[in-house]
Amino acid sequence: MQAKYPKSVRFTEEGFPDFAPYALKTVGISFSGDRKRDVVAANAAAGFKHTPIGYTWHHHQNGRTMQLVPTDLHRAISHTGGHATQKAVESGE
Repeated sequence: MQAKYPKSVRFTEEGFPDFAPYALKTVGISFSGDRKRDVVAANAAAGFKHTPIGYTWHHHQNGRTMQLVPTDLHRAISHTGGHATQKAVESGE
């Protein structure tokens, strides 16, 4: 992974990953609480019919930004993202 992604993935002081250096696209949407609905909205905002092969939409922790990042990188970085953060807020945790 280090050879493929030499900039590595840094984490914020709050423990969230910063995928910005590897984001193919970054779009703003209103998180719905439903991953599939958010992906559809992100693809529409980016002008895509479907998510490009080899990429995954990452829910940014700010609750309104989606980042299109390489799937292998997203899977390799253990993290809590914006989707989990929103779910916790909605459930009162």
